[in-house]
Amino acid sequence: MEAALRQVLSCIERRRVDAAGAANERLKQACAAACAPGATREAISERTLDRLLRQCIEGDCLHAAPSELPLVEPISCAVQLVLRVPAVADAFVTEGRMAALIDALEALGGDEEGAGGGHSPQVDQHQWVVSSSLGAVVTVALQRRCGPAGGGAGSVVSADPALVAAAGLVARPRAVRALLRAARQQVLDNVFSTDPLRLLDLAILAARGLRGAACEARSYAVEAAPGAVDVFPAARAAWQGADAAWLHATLPQLLALRLGESQQRRWAIGGLASAHEAALSAAFGMCEAADGLDEALSLHAEAMGMVAACVRPGSSAKVAKPATQLLGIALDAWPWGHHGAGTALAACCKPDTLGELLRLIGRGDICGLGGGSGGSREPCATRGAGAWIWGTDGRPAARVLATVAAHEALAGRPSSIATAPAAAAAIVSSVRGWLSKVGNQVPAGNFLGLHHICFVILRVVAGHGAGGDAWAATLWRLGAQELLLRAVVEMEAIRPGWSAPIAAALYSVASALHTTEQQQQQQQQQQQQQQQQQQQQQQQQQQQQQLPVEHRHSSRSEAAEQMQATAAAALGNSGSQAVPHLLWLAVLRPGWRPRLIQAPGILELLSAAAADPDQDECEQALQALCLLAAGAAPVERLPGFARTMLERCGERPADAFNHPDLPGEGGVAAAHEVLDVLAGCHEAGGCASERAASTLAKLRAGRIMIETAAQQQLQLQQQQQQQQQQQQRWQRPQRQEDQPDTQQVPGTRAAGDARRQRTRSACAVCGRTAREGAELRRCAGCGRVTGTRYCSQECCRTDWVVRGHRAVCEAARRSQANLISVRLAHVLKVNDATAG
Repeated sequence: MEAALRQVLSCIERRRVDAAGAANERLKQACAAACAPGATREAISERTLDRLLRQCIEGDCLHAAPSELPLVEPISCAVQLVLRVPAVADAFVTEGRMAALIDALEALGGDEEGAGGGHSPQVDQHQWVVSSSLGAVVTVALQRRCGPAGGGAGSVVSADPALVAAAGLVARPRAVRALLRAARQQVLDNVFSTDPLRLLDLAILAARGLRGAACEARSYAVEAAPGAVDVFPAARAAWQGADAAWLHATLPQLLALRLGESQQRRWAIGGLASAHEAALSAAFGMCEAADGLDEALSLHAEAMGMVAACVRPGSSAKVAKPATQLLGIALDAWPWGHHGAGTALAACCKPDTLGELLRLIGRGDICGLGGGSGGSREPCATRGAGAWIWGTDGRPAARVLATVAAHEALAGRPSSIATAPAAAAAIVSSVRGWLSKVGNQVPAGNFLGLHHICFVILRVVAGHGAGGDAWAATLWRLGAQELLLRAVVEMEAIRPGWSAPIAAALYSVASALHTTEQQQQQQQQQQQQQQQQQQQQQQQQQQQQQLPVEHRHSSRSEAAEQMQATAAAALGNSGSQAVPHLLWLAVLRPGWRPRLIQAPGILELLSAAAADPDQDECEQALQALCLLAAGAAPVERLPGFARTMLERCGERPADAFNHPDLPGEGGVAAAHEVLDVLAGCHEAGGCASERAASTLAKLRAGRIMIETAAQQQLQLQQQQQQQQQQQQRWQRPQRQEDQPDTQQVPGTRAAGDARRQRTRSACAVCGRTAREGAELRRCAGCGRVTGTRYCSQECCRTDWVVRGHRAVCEAARRSQANLISVRLAHVLKVNDATAG
């Protein structure tokens, strides 16, 4: 094999065009024999491998005559052939050779358009040799270092130096320029012998593997494993200024050219689908490597149209998946409801594209069990270099639909999903498919697909008034409410907080149907009154005819009301994870605010979250609390910042998700102020006023109790410190002088302990005592500080969720931690003084 390779190199160096083909054929036979089963391990010397590398990077073809250009092909073929032999591939693929090939590619990129060697046949051939050789080397590095299939943290690619060098390609703008220019020139010249974008896609794949995300899309990226190399921060720092502007202008145009219908031409390797996949994957990866590229891509109408056209009935899975992910990243480039997302939104809402997205989720494979995880791809050694397996699950499609629903709801646009044919059936089918796989088959991390489906339901139903009500009636008729209720039960068994999106979707469907049924009943009553006035003689006959209809409507209304209460209870039990979904309900449907704030646990949940600055959902909880307060109190009584939120939400719903203008004291004082207003509105229906007063009293009492306990503990610590310092300084006892005090303190403490024991000997919720047979247990979080005790698990849950004890408990934990740190510092100080 080495002799055959040397013969090929001699023909190239001597520019013997006639003998190069025969020598290349002998090398092919020798490599095939070395790869045969049972063949002896054969290696090639480093000197010969370096000689082959020089032919790739030194560019003898730059000085070749037109008649000698056919010598370029044997160089690339020789690299491809020897890399098929595992022993030779391991020896050839090193960090130094990888870096040398990238340097040669970077030299062809230039600093400006036209620099670094102009466009000529010699330059094109040299670039083809370098890029094809580099692509083969990177593929070998990926195949020998790839982890197990399926993506996730278990498939983290090891930090191979050669692979690190390959991943660094995305952080070298001049090298990427060379690849993009070569790809553009191929389209213009109608010459597709190799694909430069495939090399860029391989480098991005290596970068993601080294980071530990296993090629997951940006929204699903996991945390990098220890020791992994993350080149994306360096890439974002490198793509700045003129380089970034050039990339923003070039890549969308190139993507439109590559995906255009006029480019239905032959491809030497992989076919048209493989070329489209490489272009889509490279564009998707570069959006992560260069800031602002996603916005530039989303504003390019032609590129967005071509990307959306790849998601159509009959399209290949390996093309539809990256196209769907690219649509999602274009929509995510803008805040929800922003006009900048209009171009990408229009592309996603094309009938064929939207229908295919619904078909993908309608297959019921939103659990990621159909083949791969998310957008992950793995090199398949059995299919050769450059062959990839794409997952077939519908989670990317569900994510795009959820983003489309969010943009349309907050921008005030009509819902494209609600008017799409069979959209409700696809939604119901996806939930039913998830329930069929919810057993041991579904890993714990594959609930995002169902959550995105629930986001679609919530935003379409709640965000489009009468159209949303009609779509909710269709969902109800198809049995969506029963499926969502089952999903809530299944999810609560796994983790209660994860059921919040499902409960919010169920609440929106039930509330919309309940509203529709009430309106229909009112209309029927009005019609009956008119008919009774006009036709009193036929009154009895009309009542008999209307009785079954009224009974049917009343039964559906009662079922919707019951389902609404169940969903509200599930939201109240979901903790802080329900806050964003409550904000969506409060923003999109002002008419639901009075009933939602009356639901048990909702007011207490939002108040506790808004009054806790350590909560991530603190601001959203305060916004939802202000919006729901308008359903139980007159607007003119609300604080100024709450009225400002209401005005912004009424003018533009998307502004409700911005940071609110809070008073100088912060969110805690703002939450207390809103609760104070609600507590004073006794004319409001329901028990919102009493619950607001109780919640406010608990928050204030808990805060005062914790602060008082902390002050008492600090005073006691200070007294002990002073006594110890006096004893160490004077070294003489003062028992006689301190006799009255030492006699008085135990008595005082005993009296205080007796009073506290009487107050702590009863349940904090129902008031039962130990004498009545109650088995009292101290609160695990704050019992040592506040003395709170409960007689049962039900009372503990009621005080924690409904009555807002959570804020008191967490504050007590923080104060207790501070006291422990103070006590530890004191002990260390005493030890140091004693040692001195």
